[in-house]
Amino acid sequence: MRKKLYLPLKIFIIYIVTTLLANFFGPWEYVQYNKIIVLGFMIIFSIFAIFGYHRGIESDVHIYYSKRPIRFNYGFRALKILIVFMTILYFLIIIEKTIVYGVSIAPNSSIFDILTTSYGNKDFIFTYSFWLLSYIYIFDIFVKVLGIYFFNKLSFSFKALVLLNYALSLWHVIIFDGNQKMIGDMLIYFLIPIIIKLINSSKKIKPKIFIISTLFAILFLGFFISNIGSRVERWNLSIETIDGRAFSNLEHPIVRMVPTDFKKPVILFFNYFSNGYYGLYLSLNLPYESSMGMGSSFAFREIITRTFNISDSSYSPTYGERINDVYGYDGYSNWISIFPWIASDFTFFGAILIVSFGVFLFARAWKYSIVNRDPVSIVVFAHLTIFIMYIPNNNQLLQTKQSLIATLFMFIIWVIYRNRIVIEKDEKEIATYKKN
Repeated sequence: MRKKLYLPLKIFIIYIVTTLLANFFGPWEYVQYNKIIVLGFMIIFSIFAIFGYHRGIESDVHIYYSKRPIRFNYGFRALKILIVFMTILYFLIIIEKTIVYGVSIAPNSSIFDILTTSYGNKDFIFTYSFWLLSYIYIFDIFVKVLGIYFFNKLSFSFKALVLLNYALSLWHVIIFDGNQKMIGDMLIYFLIPIIIKLINSSKKIKPKIFIISTLFAILFLGFFISNIGSRVERWNLSIETIDGRAFSNLEHPIVRMVPTDFKKPVILFFNYFSNGYYGLYLSLNLPYESSMGMGSSFAFREIITRTFNISDSSYSPTYGERINDVYGYDGYSNWISIFPWIASDFTFFGAILIVSFGVFLFARAWKYSIVNRDPVSIVVFAHLTIFIMYIPNNNQLLQTKQSLIATLFMFIIWVIYRNRIVIEKDEKEIATYKKN
């Protein structure tokens, strides 16, 4: 069991080390970059994060069940209602956006061409259905995660609706949004419940499942790089430099290994997953100036400033803005990692503590998912996986109104309903637990 509980921590450490190595030794070279400072900062963060994860797993060691359990049947009925509702809503979103925007696909266009076109042509016209989705996006996350987790328990019609929900969401992203990050989110919401079910099963993971999973990961990586390549070609992007502070090395051994057509996409791929550490370094060079709570989230800032008519001049600029003023490196157009965002409000040490607390919650959600098989915790863990993946990039979960509201309500639901929805076969175990 302990191996299962600490598996995400091992993957997390490997991920952070890999992105750091890609930043330090990859095909991007940086002006006046003291990598030792970034390495020291990330070592300190990793120590706190590992401690936070350990506390999340080891505290409350016994299986915990609420004294006010909700029978699984009631939660299952609620899930079915949400499946129907969210699928209908996506139909309405596509219909309304088709009326407003229209659908124009050039002949012989690849999916990458369509994604690039829709991403570049976005103009934010108000639509009622998408406005509603921005406030109830949390329901869509529950449908996508638990619809897959309980897929075998659903009737054929509801299985079809879950898959249709994914298909409509994908259609919406491809035709009207073009944001590949949203496709990545859907992939996480799809895969996490499958992984949890495999780990929770008593059967050993067969080699062919591992091989299939590896091939799937390679295919997605190829899709990601190909989409970047389409943007490079269509937008005629220059990859030689970023704001005169970062320069690509076409003679780098990794770049020289790939075919000519993929050199630019591979270089930009490294930019996507590793350049945030350079923005972190530039931010660490600047003194702390409090942004008064306005620096951690674009969405939160927009909501507060509009609601209370607060001027930008009433609080200090964020680290992302100040590194642009001082170094000419745009902290909003380029990744700067999650830390400068939070540090704009809470200092860098505060950012380490807050992100480490996020790792603590990540561990706690994983434990409840594996030990208690708690449906709400499974959703929270899938959502926090996005938070973990974007630590080298930015404060991803709080950047849009849609994601901010979903995240806040998700944790409220988690606090109220964690470990309360129990499957009937666990009732004897619950009774034994209560006696003890």
